[in-house]
Amino acid sequence: MEKSLRPPFSRVGGKSKIADKIISKFPEKYKTYVELFVGSGTIFFKKPLSEINILNDLDKNIYDMMRDLAVVDKIDYSFSPETNATRENFVRLLGEKDIQDPNERLYRNLFLNKNSFCANMIKMGYKKPESWKTSKMTLLKKDLQNYQFKLGKATILNKDFRDVIKEYDAEDTFFYLDPPYSKNLKYWNYGLPFITNKELATALRTIKGKFLMSYDDTEENREIFKDYHIEEIKTLYAVKSKGNKEVGEIIIYN
Repeated sequence: MEKSLRPPFSRVGGKSKIADKIISKFPEKYKTYVELFVGSGTIFFKKPLSEINILNDLDKNIYDMMRDLAVVDKIDYSFSPETNATRENFVRLLGEKDIQDPNERLYRNLFLNKNSFCANMIKMGYKKPESWKTSKMTLLKKDLQNYQFKLGKATILNKDFRDVIKEYDAEDTFFYLDPPYSKNLKYWNYGLPFITNKELATALRTIKGKFLMSYDDTEENREIFKDYHIEEIKTLYAVKSKGNKEVGEIIIYN
């Protein structure tokens, strides 16, 4: 039975705090649901399944985690500073990039995701010991079958978002976009090509179906996307040593 789920791993810019607000703006009817930058899958795992579901991310690590989660028999390991979450293991796994076995590959990627700074899977970062008691790993183990049910109903891709638009665009297709934000370059250190607001605008102009994009609120972005509906939405950013900070983002839709 389908269940609303939290994201199974972390990603900078996740939409957990405003997922309900975003989903409430989705069209009432569409046949094909496409996420062009799925990341941790916050929206996909929370919303009801569509008839056709397409999940895409150009980050190979994200692509591998999604497809491996769909097929592994179980997750019987954990990561903590007291056991295996050492810098030596982090560096070793970071260098293992050609793993073919889904179980071993998922272990590698979840380890890097859970033990890296801002979940960037590149630079090691330490977590407070108490955070392990209610970590996403605990939830992932508990709900593995539910995650697999939803992923089993999806096609998982590792392509440029423009190619996915061309392949799946139709009048009954709905695209959700949560791309790297135009002013968050300091977090864009995944080794992928950065996508500009002008490139996004060019791609969106070709869409025959419906789309909704969450993006950072700047005067430049409001001007570039002025031909579409634009709404401000409030969310909270975790600011180091300062707690949570309320900021405004925008959602853009046709």
